[in-house]
Amino acid sequence: MVLLKILLVLIASYYLFSLLSRWLFPKMMQYAANKVRQRMEQQMGTFFDEGPAEEQSRDGMPYTRYKNSSKSSSKDVGEYIDFEEIP
Repeated sequence: MVLLKILLVLIASYYLFSLLSRWLFPKMMQYAANKVRQRMEQQMGTFFDEGPAEEQSRDGMPYTRYKNSSKSSSKDVGEYIDFEEIP
């Protein structure tokens, strides 16, 4: 009799778990996807907020100020060597 109760409880818990997982798993995945989307929007928002700002000159015309690039190209980069394939 005890073995029958144990089997019934195991079978019932299996079916209950399968029914709950069909409902609960999509909700959890939707929640996780929304959290990832919000984090990406927040990160991209801060990235795009640092862009060039439009300002107005004295005559009222808008212009955009860009930051000057501090990268300098080095003209003395070395000697170019052309390698040939040996058959």
